[in-house]
Amino acid sequence: MLLTAIAPVLGPYLSGLLSPFPLFGAVLVVFVHRSEGATSAMKLLKGLLLGLFAPAGFFMALCALIEPLGIGLGFAAASATALVAQGLTLRVLRPGTLSG
Repeated sequence: MLLTAIAPVLGPYLSGLLSPFPLFGAVLVVFVHRSEGATSAMKLLKGLLLGLFAPAGFFMALCALIEPLGIGLGFAAASATALVAQGLTLRVLRPGTLSG
């Protein structure tokens, strides 16, 4: 509902880019909650939230760099951005961080 409420401010492109994340997250959490319980569903949501930095960085870098650098270098730079974001996320997380 929040995404729908702020869609006029974000515009059609950014709203469209952000819309799949809540949808697939909701589907995943329903299945995990049903099969493994509330604790696992909460861990999934925490992991999903932290895991979204990589694709967000990828798409932001791709949007900014594909025209000036071209397709090949734009995708390479966006991929590097995603890897750095994922690496930083993994570095911040220590074993057991998602528990509880």
